[in-house]
Amino acid sequence: MAMILTALRIVKTEHIQSPMICNDTDFHTALELMKILIQHAARIYEALPAEIEKPK
Repeated sequence: MAMILTALRIVKTEHIQSPMICNDTDFHTALELMKILIQHAARIYEALPAEIEKPK
Protein backbone atom coordinates (compact mmCIF):
# COMPACT_ATOMS: atom_id res chain seq x y z
CA MET A 1 0.00 0.00 0.00
CA ALA A 2 2.85 2.38 0.78
CA MET A 3 4.28 1.96 -2.72
CA ILE A 4 0.87 2.62 -4.24
CA LEU A 5 0.75 5.90 -2.34
CA THR A 6 4.31 6.63 -3.51
CA ALA A 7 3.36 5.94 -7.13
CA LEU A 8 0.30 8.20 -6.85
CA ARG A 9 2.40 10.97 -5.31
CA ILE A 10 4.98 10.68 -8.09
CA VAL A 11 2.30 10.82 -10.79
CA LYS A 12 0.73 13.87 -9.13
CA THR A 13 3.99 15.79 -8.69
CA GLU A 14 5.48 14.53 -11.99
CA HIS A 15 8.79 14.09 -10.16
CA ILE A 16 9.88 10.71 -11.53
CA GLN A 17 12.91 9.17 -9.95
CA SER A 18 14.54 5.81 -10.39
CA PRO A 19 14.26 3.77 -8.29
CA MET A 20 11.00 4.84 -6.69
CA ILE A 21 11.50 5.16 -2.95
CA CYS A 22 8.72 5.10 -0.38
CA ASN A 23 9.06 8.12 1.89
CA ASP A 24 8.12 8.23 5.57
CA THR A 25 4.86 10.06 4.88
CA ASP A 26 3.67 7.38 2.45
CA PHE A 27 4.69 4.61 4.87
CA HIS A 28 2.99 6.14 7.91
CA THR A 29 -0.16 6.93 5.91
CA ALA A 30 -0.34 3.31 4.73
CA LEU A 31 0.24 2.09 8.29
CA GLU A 32 -2.61 4.22 9.65
CA LEU A 33 -4.92 3.06 6.85
CA MET A 34 -4.11 -0.57 7.66
CA LYS A 35 -4.88 -0.03 11.35
CA ILE A 36 -8.31 1.35 10.45
CA LEU A 37 -9.01 -1.41 7.92
CA ILE A 38 -8.14 -4.07 10.51
CA GLN A 39 -10.60 -2.48 12.95
CA HIS A 40 -13.31 -2.42 10.28
CA ALA A 41 -12.67 -6.04 9.33
CA ALA A 42 -12.91 -7.08 13.00
CA ARG A 43 -16.25 -5.28 13.37
CA ILE A 44 -17.64 -6.95 10.26
CA TYR A 45 -16.39 -10.35 11.47
CA GLU A 46 -18.08 -9.84 14.85
CA ALA A 47 -21.35 -8.98 13.10
CA LEU A 48 -21.40 -12.25 11.17
CA PRO A 49 -23.64 -15.03 12.47
CA ALA A 50 -21.84 -17.55 14.68
CA GLU A 51 -22.60 -20.47 12.39
CA ILE A 52 -24.57 -20.86 9.20
CA GLU A 53 -26.65 -24.02 8.93
CA LYS A 54 -26.05 -25.98 5.76
CA PRO A 55 -29.17 -27.03 3.84
CA LYS A 56 -29.74 -30.79 3.70
